[in-house]
Amino acid sequence: MASKLGLVIVLVLLASASASGSTAHGSSPFPSGWIVTTIRLSHPGDANLYRIRTDGTGLHQLTHSRWDESDPSFAPNGRRVVFTQHRRGIYTMGLDGGGLRQLTAYGGEHPVYSPDGKRIAFIRDGRLWVMQSDGRHQRLLRLAPLVGARPSWSRDGKKIVVFRGETAAEVSLYTLEARTGRVLTRTLLMDGDLALGFSGGLLAPDGRTVVFEAYRPTPPGCKGFGCDEVYALYRRLLARGIASTRVVCNDCSAEAWSADSRVLLIARLNGRLELRVVRDGRTKLVAPRLGGEATLQPR
Repeated sequence: MASKLGLVIVLVLLASASASGSTAHGSSPFPSGWIVTTIRLSHPGDANLYRIRTDGTGLHQLTHSRWDESDPSFAPNGRRVVFTQHRRGIYTMGLDGGGLRQLTAYGGEHPVYSPDGKRIAFIRDGRLWVMQSDGRHQRLLRLAPLVGARPSWSRDGKKIVVFRGETAAEVSLYTLEARTGRVLTRTLLMDGDLALGFSGGLLAPDGRTVVFEAYRPTPPGCKGFGCDEVYALYRRLLARGIASTRVVCNDCSAEAWSADSRVLLIARLNGRLELRVVRDGRTKLVAPRLGGEATLQPR
């Protein structure tokens, strides 16, 4: 979801990637493992995929194509990554960059593995599709509404959650049957000024919380410095209604949840990646100036 930030990464800044400290252990809520992220080292230039540990070390380039790559997403076992190659389709590869395989011959974006790793949901021309993890049996879910943002799976793999702007001032969350796309429930996510600038949401693995990006309206009567309209990341507890919507941070976007739904991987407008404990707001810097679309390895 961070592609809108238009990040350009400068090579000399990569040397500071290890400044965030060592990998968390013991009772720390910050997960250990890998992050795969999109980095553009020059402008104009091609955006390729890199991996980096959650302690900021081990930066390694995974792809070397001349096509922009985006939308990385880990398989549940953390051993493979699925991603989009601009104008060429959806690909998958191992965490070492090996075993590259093209899954779709044309189009497709926002690919996401099912919880059992056997299927991948993705978007093509605003429609929801599902295929096997090897690219076979690609099926359009004809009963699903038109969507344009990344889908999310339910924990049991039987449902897919998508987001849809009904009007310019109303956005809903749809829970769909994963086999057919049939609408099971529709929940009004936001309306009024809050719906302006919506650009997609991300459901937590436990299904209880959703985060989404939209403009943050200027407070009534606010004038002068600090009153400009900003882009914000919101969090909503789905069981509590629209009044429970809260701002997580300004000028940032959610990239991935940890497997236990406690930690968010966040990309800042300035290109920084950070891990944030959702409940109390504690943060850990992963790497200065390493932004772009990213995914967090499940643990």
